Amino acid sequence: MRTYAVIVMLLAAACVSSAQQPKFRTGIFLHHSTGYRIWGPNSSSTSMPAEFAAYNRSHALAAGDTFALTERHWPPTPDNEWSRWHAIFENRDTAADIRQLLAAHKIVMIKSCFPSSQLWGEAGKASDTLTPNLKSIANYKWHWRHIASAMRNLPENFFVIWTNAPLAQGVTTPQQAAFSAAFCRWAADTLARGLDPAFGAFPKNIVVFNIFHILAGTDGILPPAYAVSPMDSHPNSAATVAVAPLLVLETIGAALQYEQDLPVVEPTAVPMRETAVPRTFTLQQNFPNPFNPSTSIDFGLPAASRVRLQIFNLLGQQVVELVNGEKSAGWHRIAWTARSNAGGVYFCRLDAAGDGTPSGGFVSVRRMLLLK
Repeated sequence: MRTYAVIVMLLAAACVSSAQQPKFRTGIFLHHSTGYRIWGPNSSSTSMPAEFAAYNRSHALAAGDTFALTERHWPPTPDNEWSRWHAIFENRDTAADIRQLLAAHKIVMIKSCFPSSQLWGEAGKASDTLTPNLKSIANYKWHWRHIASAMRNLPENFFVIWTNAPLAQGVTTPQQAAFSAAFCRWAADTLARGLDPAFGAFPKNIVVFNIFHILAGTDGILPPAYAVSPMDSHPNSAATVAVAPLLVLETIGAALQYEQDLPVVEPTAVPMRETAVPRTFTLQQNFPNPFNPSTSIDFGLPAASRVRLQIFNLLGQQVVELVNGEKSAGWHRIAWTARSNAGGVYFCRLDAAGDGTPSGGFVSVRRMLLLK
């Protein structure tokens, strides 16, 4: 009965503040020339903006609920192969800082250009990673695992990542085409389904769009029907018609599923107040929320107090005690890193009297969401 009472107390307190459902409806498509052809209209009857608009009309979506992407030629320099995206998402590329784009756009779609399909190494081996630019299947898998891991740690964004684009007959070889086909099949059918033993469960905030197997023939080569010419692998208007509607529908469907998978969460916490000493006891919403793996918890004390700050799980069991002792008047920030904890809902409880009972003084609870 004690555990049940704790759960009821936590839930009741957490429901006091207003809540909102995160939405993933707008974003940006980062691409070079191949992506721009699919963006369209590329002398075709459609385009990605037209397909988004058609979906919004057919589903009578009101302002604030409509889907739309903007596009940008990015990174600004020519190289956007998988080794570079790996560096970009680990913030190691000083010429292409993606953090401002992530902050400004909920949906982020990325791709590589068709040189990524010119795999010139063998299927690969683990030691390939010592040469990051080596174009082998082993290295590509290594890059993708790191890219997906970085994306998993950004739950406030939803990502669409394309597989390689197939190459036209005059600019590839049967071996290169076979290697690229094998890698893209692994990306879409193994990694994205959570079946890769080296990576495990695939993040819910990522969808893999397998453009390779939409356009490529059984030989892994871009057929003449979809290529500008046998020597030019840029998608033609027929490829735009074949890809744009599928890409838009898959993006929307996956983004909506991610919205539904996310429980209602508390509004984003405001920064610490400028006043040195608050007028009342205050426990702010943790920031960021959802989070993975670290978050910050701010609380304010109008007078020096004995403070107890605890984290509970849904069973009402204490996970960690972050503070248990005297704290001075003013604002305090405590960090919690939940790297070893399972994803899910947690509750942060502040007791300003420090004895762990509601009757002991000020008590406030906030609902937290750890995404893994």
